[in-house]
Amino acid sequence: MAIRYRVELSEAERGELQAMLGGGKHAARKLKRAQILLAADAGVLDETIARSLAVGGSTVYRTKRRFVEGNLARALDEEPRPGAARKLSGYEEALLVATACSSPPEGRARWTLELLAGEMLRLTQHQRLSRETVRRRLADPGPPDRPTGPHLVFFQHDEVVVHCPRADADRVAGVLGEAAEESGRLVFGDTSVRFPLAVAVVDCYADAK
Repeated sequence: MAIRYRVELSEAERGELQAMLGGGKHAARKLKRAQILLAADAGVLDETIARSLAVGGSTVYRTKRRFVEGNLARALDEEPRPGAARKLSGYEEALLVATACSSPPEGRARWTLELLAGEMLRLTQHQRLSRETVRRRLADPGPPDRPTGPHLVFFQHDEVVVHCPRADADRVAGVLGEAAEESGRLVFGDTSVRFPLAVAVVDCYADAK
């Protein structure tokens, strides 16, 4: 039977995989996929690859398929698993950051990834949340086109969070106050009813409470 997915690495891709296997910190599953691609590129049969690397034949098949249909990064990266915990919503990410910035539990010197995952389970409706999900959300710098000037990052019910450079904080706070006054006039007209607004300029979500 002809091999459906034939892996042919470029010199650059081959060098990248060999460098990955030569050192540095990488997940064990990612290293396995790198070994699969190198072996497949060398013409080793799928059955031999699976046996020598102690992985299932389906793992070999999927890794090759993702390389051929996608690219090297897609073949190496973790594929979403059925039943895996869903990504955190914007509100939950803000809550995670606020928790990480808050004082750790009594008897603990600092928050660990495991403690944060457990606390998020208590604060949200997630049934499970891995330490890796917590790590990625805290380490994620956001999209490369994320604005660097004042911009809204969170809005729900009666809470608004705006990120801005510290030098612009007082100006942004003043604009928010003016916006609240204008909103009150638009909604309530000439009555004495206004939107109450408390503005806190802080370095961390947790300090705004």
